[in-house]
Amino acid sequence: MNKKTFLTFVTFVLIAMNINAQTWTVLNSGTSEGLFAIHAATTSDVYAVGNATGANGIVLKSINQGASFTSQSLGSMGNRSIYFSSPTNGYIGSGSPGTLLSYIFKTTNSGTSWSQQLNINPNGIYDVHFPSLTTGYAVGGDNIASTIFKSTNGGNTWVSQSPGTTQCLFSVCFTDTLTGYAVGGSSGQGAMILKTINGGTTWTTQSPGTTNILRSVWFPANDTGYAVGHNGTVLKTTNGGVNWSLIPVSGVTTNLHATYFINVMHGFAVGAGGVIIETQDGGLTWSKYLGITSQDLLGLHFINQNLGYACGLNGTIIKYTAPINTCQETIYTYDTIVHNDTIHTEVFDTVYFEQYNYINIYDTISVYDTIHIAVTDTLIIDLATGLPLPNNINTLLLYPNPTSDHLYIDTGNYGLLPGYSIKITNSLSQIVFQNPINQPLFNLDLSTWTGSGTYYVYILDWLGNVKDTRTLILL
Repeated sequence: MNKKTFLTFVTFVLIAMNINAQTWTVLNSGTSEGLFAIHAATTSDVYAVGNATGANGIVLKSINQGASFTSQSLGSMGNRSIYFSSPTNGYIGSGSPGTLLSYIFKTTNSGTSWSQQLNINPNGIYDVHFPSLTTGYAVGGDNIASTIFKSTNGGNTWVSQSPGTTQCLFSVCFTDTLTGYAVGGSSGQGAMILKTINGGTTWTTQSPGTTNILRSVWFPANDTGYAVGHNGTVLKTTNGGVNWSLIPVSGVTTNLHATYFINVMHGFAVGAGGVIIETQDGGLTWSKYLGITSQDLLGLHFINQNLGYACGLNGTIIKYTAPINTCQETIYTYDTIVHNDTIHTEVFDTVYFEQYNYINIYDTISVYDTIHIAVTDTLIIDLATGLPLPNNINTLLLYPNPTSDHLYIDTGNYGLLPGYSIKITNSLSQIVFQNPINQPLFNLDLSTWTGSGTYYVYILDWLGNVKDTRTLILL
């Protein structure tokens, strides 16, 4: 057998990002009414809802990242929550606990018009969440009763569920269509956390470890979640709510009304008196933004790690931006690889030093032998978002491949893909995993899959169209 020696160039690209340009900016909402919730449906479109004079519900919309807003009135008793499951499909939870009325409104045309989907009288709706295009949940109540509704047809009809508690529920978050959490509480009864693993058929009570009423809950990953509430309360779980730990935040004793975590490490909370706190290490340490606003902040949402919004009393809307200034350095190293006639090995290593001091390392190794079997340890999926530069492409990473016991799915800036989902099937077309792309990282335990073999990964848009297909090997 002949041997040939080649001099091979391996290139490492170092990208450094400036993380010191994070800012909150006060926007002109055009109203002085109280705003209870805010949601960015795309990187351009943002909506805020609240109460208008005369107890009518108000809806604000911007198509230019908050540079200007237009206003609508829904005629309800007060809008308290808003959620978009796709760039066009959105939902508003409304009603007044004092009048025992609940409303849910739906748009299918990006807020141009809204239709009433629910009008019933078991108290107001405080929060709405859709883990998929078709399945959604709404919660609410008052000091003597709680409310949970579920829809399985995109919000066209809603069915009441029994939460097993009389305490008011202020926030709901589902990690998939079956597993979800609701938090709340009431005076004299303290905090409440509920969990379901069967789509709300049954709800079980979890121990919050605090008596302070909880106002908001968010799970950036399947088992890791955060909840905030009165008197500066911050809770965290890393095991799906089996245990909740109280996280101290120095100097914060006011009520926290909303929280949102971009990933398991990086998140925010806002509350009374304009308090804004941020953590980049999963709650170990917190920084506090000072002097942005003195108004109570009630709603919070991020479309990606660089763009978010908060809203509150007296028409307050503030915008978070984190411009990334990058510099690039290319380092060349040289190595000698012995190449035989029957085997050719190519090694490509790319190291990304990303924002917030996280380091993600993705190695791709392709080995070609005489029968031309290719093995690649990272599936890289570039998806066109339809948005202008620099947000026109979002990259998903699935690794390792082949795998034996677990699979990681890094969804990148998943906020650029509203309504998208991922589905994985075996060779018999049986679904082993399906979930909205609604969190930055999935860590899948493959022990429940159907054994070794070939699996197929499908990326679906909000209409269910297949945008990409890849092959995954389970050893």
